[in-house]
Amino acid sequence: MEFNESQKRAVRHCDGPMLLLAGPGSGKTTVITHRIKYMTEEHGVRPDNILVITFTKAAANEMKGRFQELCPGTRGVTFGTFHSVFFWMLRNAYNYTAANIVTDSEKYGAIRDSIDRHGFRYDSQEDFAKNVVGEIGNVKSGRVSLENYESTTMKLEDFRIVCDEYENFLRRCGKIDFDDMLVFTYELLSERPDILKMWQNKFRYILIDEFQDINMIQYDIVKLLAGERQNVFSVGDDDQSVYGFRGAAPAIMKKFPEDFHGTVIEYLNVNYRCSYDIVECSKRIIQNNRDRYEKQLRSAFAAGQSDRVHIVKTDSMTEQNKKIIDRITELNRAGIPYREMAIIFRTNTEPRALASKLMENGIPFLMKDNIPNIFTHFLAENIFDYIRLARGNRDRRTVLRIINKPNRYISRDAFDSPVVNFEELRQHYKDKYRIVNNINVLENDLERISRLAPYAAVNYIRKAVGLDAYVREYAEYRGVSEDDYMDILEEIQDSAKDFLSFDGWMEYIDEYTKQ
Repeated sequence: MEFNESQKRAVRHCDGPMLLLAGPGSGKTTVITHRIKYMTEEHGVRPDNILVITFTKAAANEMKGRFQELCPGTRGVTFGTFHSVFFWMLRNAYNYTAANIVTDSEKYGAIRDSIDRHGFRYDSQEDFAKNVVGEIGNVKSGRVSLENYESTTMKLEDFRIVCDEYENFLRRCGKIDFDDMLVFTYELLSERPDILKMWQNKFRYILIDEFQDINMIQYDIVKLLAGERQNVFSVGDDDQSVYGFRGAAPAIMKKFPEDFHGTVIEYLNVNYRCSYDIVECSKRIIQNNRDRYEKQLRSAFAAGQSDRVHIVKTDSMTEQNKKIIDRITELNRAGIPYREMAIIFRTNTEPRALASKLMENGIPFLMKDNIPNIFTHFLAENIFDYIRLARGNRDRRTVLRIINKPNRYISRDAFDSPVVNFEELRQHYKDKYRIVNNINVLENDLERISRLAPYAAVNYIRKAVGLDAYVREYAEYRGVSEDDYMDILEEIQDSAKDFLSFDGWMEYIDEYTKQ
């Protein structure tokens, strides 16, 4: 295989730290696998002294597969994610098994139970629980004390209570979560020099892929493992960091040469994947990044060898999907096979509506990822709860999930029985006219919803009841874009348009959920 000069220098680097700044499509996986080959064949490095760390299991398997194709007779190199490698260390020290790892359902259930038990006025549904778990992870991975952490999801005092109870739940059940794997590994290696020495002798050479996505505790563990040898080969691009929500900090890449003295910095700046126009467009966006390594990315292809990049603005997801369908149809009629087209989404929650439109238009397609079930999203549950109440359900948990969406200023303390009676609720607030009026309005809204077809009912819940307004406030409070939430509401409503009764719509939803 032909390597450019930068790739050659990276492949032939052996001892000492190197920071390889690899732009997209620059052949970093090829460089990593050939470097392992070069180290074992040219420098006599034992394969079992080499550790290759990636951020996903799929990436680790791909890297391992690529290396085995390159060196079919070489065995012993360790390929794994941070969590799998660190769990290996904990398993050796503490005899942990897979049964000690908390499941998602256990994790989110503990958070929901804590919220419900204290009567906190937050969603206890899974989407909200995920946000709380994410923040608990930030506390652990950042080794931040609860007293110094400002939650963006809950009130500080509420978050501390939930966090403490979640930790008590884990210890009581003898469980650990993925963030504990990092914390416990750091504590183990810091407090047991003998165990640290054993792993330092085992992993004399450490290669890290996607280094821009490393967080502080992972970085600190790598520094411990590297020891005095400092044979760390870090590959990444600070312009491509995507794990900020997990505490990843591209700024760590800037620290690397300070912490690993004698670091050699090399640049892979030739993109072999994308056309000239795509690379040039990306550079105009990336140049707005601050506090970054300056890189001169260029395409391996000449200008004019492909169509230019087109940017199309739309006012809604429905219009966006129509334009995509129209463009696919236009390209196919021009002779381009469907298999040569690709649609890339920002998140895997977005393609649901488009997938339906592709099927409606008879356009064959293949999904690379599983699409999360939209009907399990907390917004779908909120709409279903309103419909359940409109159809006569008065279960306390159902009422509590929507009673303050939008805010009606009704406290959980007002509900003291498993079944809610609105007349008793009015009596509870008989001296507070505004709240009594809110209860009356809610009852009238539920009666109207019961007489509407599903599509009109969802529209009424969104516009007249005020769910859209609540969602906008919720998004603003969390500091996130409201667009994703609005798209989900629009898609839920769109799913109801072909049904005349709630029964038919619910049967459709049940069937969809089973698939």
